[in-house]
Amino acid sequence: MKKINYCVVSHTAIGKNKTDNPGPGHSLAYHLEREKQPYLFIRHSIYNEGITFITFFDGINRIEKIIEHKPYFGELGIRLLEGWITFTAVFMFFKKSEIVYIGEDPLNAFWGLILKKMNKVRIFITFNPDYTKTRYPNYLLNIFYHFLDKLTNKNSDIILAVSKRILDIRRRDGIPSEKLVWIPNSPAISRTKKLVLKSGNPNKLIVVSARKSVSEFIMLLNAMEILIKDIPRIRLTFVCLPLMEKKIKALVKKKKLQKNILFLGSMSHDELFKIIASHGIGLAFYVNSYSGEYYMDSMKARDYLALGLPVIISGDNGTADDIVESHAGINIKANEKELISAIKKIVENKKLYLELRANALELASERDIEKILNKTFERISIEYSRRK
Repeated sequence: MKKINYCVVSHTAIGKNKTDNPGPGHSLAYHLEREKQPYLFIRHSIYNEGITFITFFDGINRIEKIIEHKPYFGELGIRLLEGWITFTAVFMFFKKSEIVYIGEDPLNAFWGLILKKMNKVRIFITFNPDYTKTRYPNYLLNIFYHFLDKLTNKNSDIILAVSKRILDIRRRDGIPSEKLVWIPNSPAISRTKKLVLKSGNPNKLIVVSARKSVSEFIMLLNAMEILIKDIPRIRLTFVCLPLMEKKIKALVKKKKLQKNILFLGSMSHDELFKIIASHGIGLAFYVNSYSGEYYMDSMKARDYLALGLPVIISGDNGTADDIVESHAGINIKANEKELISAIKKIVENKKLYLELRANALELASERDIEKILNKTFERISIEYSRRK
């Protein structure tokens, strides 16, 4: 494949010890590194902690940098500063070279559009990791956000989206289907296959979350109180942000569930794969509390599937549809009764568990991001050469 300079810009959640939690943009960076393609990967903090992670790979060596900055002047000031950091990094590492710019979400895509107008970008790609009708509670700010969303997508050469439901939105916006590419939040099977155990343990549950609200976990803890009485050997592992871990630990202690619940904090994606593989059932809770959940694709659920875990998922989203259609898990309403019923149904029926497990692996293979990205980046390479 032709050597091309790529720049991927995204937002990320910050974990322990200033680590960034994996997101959709990481899949692109991992793929580019496997293919020995030079890339600049910029991750700004999604929760405004004032941290930006930068990775530069020249095809052989990798450079890692962390930039800390004070979030002056609220949301607007933070986003403008992110733009400045993005511009500075692009011109620092690529100097006079043209690049392929991939902007994840309208805010990051906007800086790529400006760089395109400056003739720094040969191929401009927007990456839609999510979509929501109400991004901000402020009416004017929300209008501006959607203005950027339409502006960047209509001026993009290629649009990547994690959900088919988002692609439907783009078609309704009048964007031709040939510009649209579905990139689900699936891992590369080459990274997970060697970790898959011959047989899983359905008594070991795991939930991975980068959310900052404890409400979704209260239902799970209440369910565990009941499940422990019938299934004493059942265990639950939390992988979450430090702030959430502290809050959930307090609830666990109050309910005296310490023997059955383990906390591992946040970690790198490779470490996370190993942890998930040692469990038997993956939990992914969504309650459609905001419109974005309808358009999302659950990365945690895709990771569970790739490591052979049947998934218990709540909410109305495309990932749940995929899981149900493939009989790789159970879609429930987000309440204790349905959660307890789904867990017991899988734990107490070995034949069903093995069937769901086999289907999970098969579905993950069908959605192997490496196969999808091979085709996508080959298309980008052809388009890059054509635009000389």
